This record gives sequence, C-alpha cells and structure tokens, in this order.
Amino acid sequence: MEISEIEERFSRIPGSEGELNEMLFAKAFGWSYPLTGAGYHHFHDLSRDHGKTDFTGNAHAAFTLARQVIEKAKFEIAIAESGRAEVRMSGYSETWQRCFYDVARTGPTLALAVSSCALEVMKRMSQNAETVRMAG
Repeated sequence: MEISEIEERFSRIPGSEGELNEMLFAKAFGWSYPLTGAGYHHFHDLSRDHGKTDFTGNAHAAFTLARQVIEKAKFEIAIAESGRAEVRMSGYSETWQRCFYDVARTGPTLALAVSSCALEVMKRMSQNAETVRMAG
C-alpha cells in the first residue's frame, strides 16, 4: 500500500470511510494492509472504544492518528465560510531523522483535514527515509 493510493482516496470522500481508516491505521501504526492477525485485532479492539479508529469521520480519532505520527504535534484550526476545515499541523519528529514538519491541509470536515495533515507528514517522512537510504 502506497501513500499515494491513500492520498488519492482522500480527494474523493465526503466523510467517514471504513477501508480508508484501515489503510491509515496500518500506515501510522506499522501494520501491513490489508490488516490481518494482530493488526486486525488491534484495529478492531480500538474500534470498539467509541470510534477510536474512525480517522475520517471522528475528529478525536483523527487527532489521535496525528499524534501517533508526531507525538507533540501542534495544530492551528480555522473553519472557512464555506464550512471547510483548514488545519495546520507542525511538530518535531524524534523517530524519523529528527525532522521538523509543518503542513497545512483543508477538508470538508475537521477529521478529514487533520487526517490529511497526518498523511502528508507520513509521506514526507517516507521521502526523508528514502533520501537517507540513498545517501547512506
């Protein structure tokens, strides 16, 4: 599963979407997709806890996902006149080449905008890891 595959799906959904939630979960928590075995049970155990894996439809879950990516992420949030959420996410990653990330995304809902920011940071982390691997 490539990040570009997840990105492309973000542009087409208006709200909560189960399969996309599983893809985001797998990418952020280090499981393979499609989820099987322990990854499947981890996802569904969290799902039973009040929608904690609904990253595309539940703002609280989306912030949990973002903090999985950058533990001490900071957010700036605004709602445009059109009703779209505008989110800026920034933070320093200790685990991925000690980089600072600052991304901004919009979405039809707060959950989608926050999850989109988290996905962009994961994409940049992946690119940074590839650059380090090629230089090393």
